[in-house]
Formats: sequence, structure tokens, C-alpha cells
Amino acid sequence: MSCRRVSLGLALGAFLLCADAVFAAERWVGAPGQAAPVNQLVISGNACGPASLLNALLLGDKNWRRAGLALQGSSDRERLTDMIRRYGLKPSVSLRGRQRWQVRHGVNLEDLTAMGNDMVARQGLPAMRASIYQAADAAAAAKLLGTVHAELARSLGKGLPPVVSLRRHALRSPGKGPAVWTAVLGHFVVITGVPKNLPRGATSFPVTYLDPWRGRSGQAEVRGALPSAFQLGLVADFPDVAAGLDQVKKGEKTLLTLNAALGRL
Repeated sequence: MSCRRVSLGLALGAFLLCADAVFAAERWVGAPGQAAPVNQLVISGNACGPASLLNALLLGDKNWRRAGLALQGSSDRERLTDMIRRYGLKPSVSLRGRQRWQVRHGVNLEDLTAMGNDMVARQGLPAMRASIYQAADAAAAAKLLGTVHAELARSLGKGLPPVVSLRRHALRSPGKGPAVWTAVLGHFVVITGVPKNLPRGATSFPVTYLDPWRGRSGQAEVRGALPSAFQLGLVADFPDVAAGLDQVKKGEKTLLTLNAALGRL
């Protein structure tokens, strides 16, 4: 998995200016730890999974930080290299004949979960859990926003910022058939803050996040699923995340979704 980045737009700039009240401590649950962000590019453009996992651990409370600090080395490159060699080069738990992480393909959610649980088990910490956010029908889609918010907030409340999977889709036609949303690229980021509570009837909620592509932080919005594409998960309005845009053809519509999370959900 890989990503690209673009500058924040004017609309997000306006959102940032009015965000102080929303992010007040009594109404916001954020990452408990502080650490310099890990940049995936010191290893590979497809190292967003390992880099996000390390960011999540280092931004967690003192217990979760132990798992990140247990890696050998003092630099991003050294720690990521040690993580991948010790936990990423084991056989994949879901893909026969593959390693968990590969330079060309990156890592999937199942293997990233296995890597994380191998790491935290060595420190006597509880296992992480992954959730996939897809709706089977419109009724399930209506409940999805609340489910996702609750799980992200729960993991943050337990001291571990959750890693989320973002997926870029392009609306394209397979042959002569009608255009359908087609996944073109996935990317992992860490959610560093969400509102403590989601108001009744809410159709979106703000988040803060850390993108391992160059190790930059930002603010964004998670919105309810599109009625025409609820099976893809929630709409991820992350204007500064350009993962997969270079694979979207001219004239194609594009959609970024939040389709899974990993943490103490």
C-alpha cells in the first residue's frame, strides 16, 4: 500500500479555524502519547502499514509504547527495519506462499493485525482486534457511522490510537457494462483523535490523524456511506490524502472510503 499527499484545500482551512470548540478537552478523546511521527518513506512507498502500526504504538500510553520502544534502533529506518525483519517476513496468515509484508505489495489488514499482536504479546499486552466496516444493506449502512465512531473512541480511550484502512475507488466501466466503483489502492493512517460523543442523528464526525507518508498530521471528516455504494464503507473526506489519485484516469470520479480499523476496538 502506498500514498501521495496534496495541500489542504480552502474548505478544510475554514474547518480548522472553527475547530477549537470541537476539540476542547472535555469533548474530545485523543492519543495519550507524544512522539515524532514515523515516515514510511525511509523504508518504502508501500510501508504505510508497518509505519502506521509503529506510530500507533508510540502515540499510545506507556504500556503500548513499550511494544514500539522494544524494537532495535533509535531511528525510523532502524525500528521499521527491525519490525519488518522480525514480524513482517513471517508467512502470511491469509495469502499462501506470501510473506506478511512485501516491498511490492505492502501488507493487508489480516497480516498487519498478526504483526501487531506478535509485538504486543511479547510485552504481555492484550491482543488487538480488526474490524471491517461494510454494510450489507441500507439499514446496516445507517448504523455504520455510530459503530465506527464508537470503536475508534474506545481504542483511544484504552490508550491505543487505532490504525484505519483507507481505500481509493474510481468510478469506471468494465468493458461495455455500467460504471461501478473499483478499488485502485489502499492506505493505512492512524486516528489520533475523535469526539467523545456522537450526537443523535449525526451524519459525520471530525477526526485528527497521522499519515505515515512523510509523517504528517491533519484533520479530516468521516461521513456516512453513499446510498449508492454503502457496501464500500464510510466516506473518508481526507483532502490531504492523495493515495491512489495517480491511478485514477482523467474524467473518472473518485471516492476515498474508511473500510476497516485495527486497535483495542
